[in-house]
Amino acid sequence: MYPPAHRIRGVLSLMQKVSICIPVFNGGPYLSDALHSAAAQSYEDIEILISDNGSTDDSPDIIEQFVRNCGRPARRVRGALPGMVQNWNHLGFSAQGAWIKYLFHDDMLQPNCVERMVAAANRDPRVALVFSRRHVAASGDSSDPLFQQLVRDLEQLHSISYPFRRDGGWYLGRRDLLWHRTTNFIGEPTSVLMSRSAFLAANGFSLRLRQLVDYEMWLRLMTMGKVVFVDEALATFRVHASQMSMSNLRDTENARRAERRCFMESLTGPLLFGRLHPRVQSELRREVGALHDPWPLPRARLQELLWNATAYSLRFIRRRRSA
Repeated sequence: MYPPAHRIRGVLSLMQKVSICIPVFNGGPYLSDALHSAAAQSYEDIEILISDNGSTDDSPDIIEQFVRNCGRPARRVRGALPGMVQNWNHLGFSAQGAWIKYLFHDDMLQPNCVERMVAAANRDPRVALVFSRRHVAASGDSSDPLFQQLVRDLEQLHSISYPFRRDGGWYLGRRDLLWHRTTNFIGEPTSVLMSRSAFLAANGFSLRLRQLVDYEMWLRLMTMGKVVFVDEALATFRVHASQMSMSNLRDTENARRAERRCFMESLTGPLLFGRLHPRVQSELRREVGALHDPWPLPRARLQELLWNATAYSLRFIRRRRSA
């Protein structure tokens, strides 16, 4: 059980520094836009942390030039282990601010993004998570059906409004929000601000997940305090063919099944399960049982196969006895 966010923040609640964490891997033509959107924040007390995870393009040169010429506190954080989630966690554990604001190398922040999110968060010391609407910028092969599907899903994400400030348990207990259990209704890390102390208490993002890793983290943070929704687009989430979201859509069925199994195990764990709506709990029990079933067939089909096998065995025995 995690402690509430307002207890674990301690003296950090007196600080207002925000750590903008930018994980990079082959940022290509988008990285400069992301970096300059971080430096252009109207909020004064920020630090910009950048971690390159083995890029083979010109990303390292772009980062070094930016750090030299930024004019705001910025540094390259070295030593990340290989892997997307490892890089995220490396930045989060290196942050010094009271709040952590992730920015992916192909996304952008509005100039007032951090200022608006911090202002919303500071209205209540128990806030652990702030999220907002975001723009979706699509670039790439618009004829690809998977690409079109992803863009449609992303554009519909915040088609409804959420309460300005609610306890995280309110979200976890909503049947309508968690009925489609793998739909990330909060959004990507670029559209989220989180308490650093809550991040540390959660021990970072789960290394067992890839596609649902951010959503699983948001659900865990909801157990620590309040959630704030800022009803304006404060970031731009870019969609293109080379990003991880497209790669995840093309995963094999076995990979998707393994990812879903790990996510369901988190939902049914002691931290989250008791906070969910009873109907969602019931559905999860059935779903987790099916995911772990070595014979992933409908019950009626299994009964039919067993009946046919029994009938065949009886006929075989009768023929042997009559021979």
